[in-house]
Parts: sequence; C-alpha cells; structure tokens
Amino acid sequence: MSVTEPQRFGRCTWGDASRIVLAAALAAVALVAAEAADAKGPDRARVCGADRCASQRGPAVRALLDWGGNAAIEQLPTPRRVAFYRLTLFDHNRPTWKLVYVPSLRQVRITQLDVFPFGSVAPYWRAVTREGLSALARATRGLRAFPASSSWR
Repeated sequence: MSVTEPQRFGRCTWGDASRIVLAAALAAVALVAAEAADAKGPDRARVCGADRCASQRGPAVRALLDWGGNAAIEQLPTPRRVAFYRLTLFDHNRPTWKLVYVPSLRQVRITQLDVFPFGSVAPYWRAVTREGLSALARATRGLRAFPASSSWR
C-alpha cells in the first residue's frame, strides 16, 4: 500500500463477485421453477350434471386432482350404478383427464387421456380423500347429478 493512496475498505474481491453471481443465478432458477410448477397440470375444467355444465379455471382445477398427499393408490372394483357427475380437465385446451365422480360412494373413475409415452390410460376407480371430496363438492355445487344409468360412459 502506498502512502499517497487511501486505504479502501468496501472493495469487491473476486470471491465476493462470485458469491453475488451465484446468488443471482440461484434466485433466477427459483423463479423459473416456481413459474413452471404453476403452469403444470390442468388449467380448465368442464363439470357436468344432468341439468347443465359449468366451467372452472385456475388453481381450483388443479385441486380436483389433489387426492390427499401420499395416500396409497388402490384401484377399486367398478361400483354399483348410482347418481354421478362428469368432469373433463383440460391442459392448454387439450383434454387430459376424464372423471366420473360418485359422491354417495366417495369414488371417482379416472381416465387419463394423454400420458406420455403411452397415450390414454384405461379407466380405473379410486376412493376420494377428504381433500379431493372438498374440491369435487365445490366444483359440482349447484349442479344436479346424472341419475344412475346402465353404463358409466
């Protein structure tokens, strides 16, 4: 250090610059990941009862696929025919899920229409958890269920 040059305290070193760049890169990755997670999954639903259909958009649609955390997936036998609702979930205007919701039995028939690389996955029945029941009840509120029919189609 020279006598004429004042001592500098706040000067940025190479290590400081590396840490700043690393922090900025991590922040950018976190933002991109959050946007990608928000965009993943269905963004629109058509919910139909016997009298009419209704539409849903946004986070409420993704909640229709919330089956309650890590609950075990157990395929159930086809239930007896009772009143039901039909739901179609869309991802960017492409139908990706078809559901038949049977509130009295707390079950749903799930057909996945676009599963890479397989295409469509055949329908299977599943019990609905408390979280799923809440989302489905909100989606079907104000609709009259289809009466029991000879087929689940």
